[in-house]
Amino acid sequence: MATATIHTGATVTLNGRDYGTSAASVTLAGVTKVVDSGAVTCLDGPAGTLLLISATAGGNTLATIKYLEITNNETTGNPAIIGIINGSEAIYLEIPAGQTLRLWSDQIEANATGGAFSSLAAATSITGQGRSATASLSLLAFGT
Repeated sequence: MATATIHTGATVTLNGRDYGTSAASVTLAGVTKVVDSGAVTCLDGPAGTLLLISATAGGNTLATIKYLEITNNETTGNPAIIGIINGSEAIYLEIPAGQTLRLWSDQIEANATGGAFSSLAAATSITGQGRSATASLSLLAFGT
């Protein structure tokens, strides 16, 4: 078993006032599995969607993931689209070039009608695709 330390924090000074935390970190004990994809290429558009992780990928189930980060390695401005899917429900998020999306839970609910929140359920897969051209993505996940 291992302990993972994730450094977080962001600061900004606006009109002479400091906001945020610069030295925050979160420790996750009991890590026994790591998924590190290295750079993978996702094509643009829905036809180019690449499965980044699923309920059976790499011997890890999403239910065991304690922390997951997806980084868009592109430097030319091409955003990536990430899909977080649970059966018939999906949430799609854009990751700008050079940025990282961090997830601390696999629990989601998507509601296309804009109705009230009802319940969370574990995501079953995470997909990635380029928005207007191919995108290079990296995935790092810690779990048990």
